[in-house]
Amino acid sequence: MDKYVLSKKGLSINVKYFYGDNICSSRANVNAGNKLIIRTEMCFPVFSRFDLYVIHNNKLMQITVQVEKLLKENNKCDSMVVNVLHPQENFMNLVNNIIAERDA
Repeated sequence: MDKYVLSKKGLSINVKYFYGDNICSSRANVNAGNKLIIRTEMCFPVFSRFDLYVIHNNKLMQITVQVEKLLKENNKCDSMVVNVLHPQENFMNLVNNIIAERDA
């Protein structure tokens, strides 16, 4: 799966996004400060931008992301690596807490 490694269990966040008429629900692992790995079978093409809805502590955050890379297993796309564009302070606080927990 290239250089991207899916994070340990518990170091991920719940996310939702729209793919056409479908509402996709998934888990996103924090890979770096502004990158997420979304495990899903509904992958957008590389360089696509879309809104991602992060659900944490019963709060909803809307962030815009851009697909950087698709990860495939058995010739089937099963994950997207996305960059967070214009991250909000509350989202960055969440990411920093997850990274601190991982490094502890």
